[in-house]
Amino acid sequence: MKKNYQIEEGPRGSVVGPLKCWINNPKFAASAQELGKYARYESSLPPILSELAIITTGRCWSSHFEWEQHAPLAEKNGIKKKDINKIAYAVRPIFKEQKLQVVYDFSAEININKKVSDELYRKTYNLLGQNSIIDIVAICGYYNLISMTINTFEIEAEGSKWPLPEIKDFNKVYINELSNNKIKKKIKVVAACGNGTAGIFAPNILKKLGCEVIELDLSLIHI
Repeated sequence: MKKNYQIEEGPRGSVVGPLKCWINNPKFAASAQELGKYARYESSLPPILSELAIITTGRCWSSHFEWEQHAPLAEKNGIKKKDINKIAYAVRPIFKEQKLQVVYDFSAEININKKVSDELYRKTYNLLGQNSIIDIVAICGYYNLISMTINTFEIEAEGSKWPLPEIKDFNKVYINELSNNKIKKKIKVVAACGNGTAGIFAPNILKKLGCEVIELDLSLIHI
């Protein structure tokens, strides 16, 4: 097999993980390599924030290769091991640094709900700005592509630097964890989700919190 010098001379320096599959389509592999170079090394986010977005995406996809590659990098760039392990077990970490919190929440929400709430968008915008929001979406999107490739072609992890625990229904476990702290006084809530993806999750979370939920416009309309 001929070497792919464009990839081997890139920032990774080797053909690993999804690149083993992509290299069968050289034109796509080269394009994906360029996007990956930007997402990982050249975005507006410092490494501590980009690695947080990456491991959150990897956890949402239960992508063992991605997790084992990037969990050590997340720790190396400043994320505490206890917080990385919380993410591994589908527990929402609480960061003192608000930029870390919004990047985690944004990455988790867009991967699980396929959109973000207006409140979270505004908070992220106020802390990081529009360019960084675009980069968070780009990073999550690129590592969705990687995770899809890894899971579709059953690309195995290449070591056990930081094994990812098996969680059968990650979305369900994550939602249950979010709703552990029930409200003391029962309230009535109207869940009007505009036939969007929030209708899949929002009513269940509100009910688990102890709310009486009036459901409106929950049927998902595909456009």
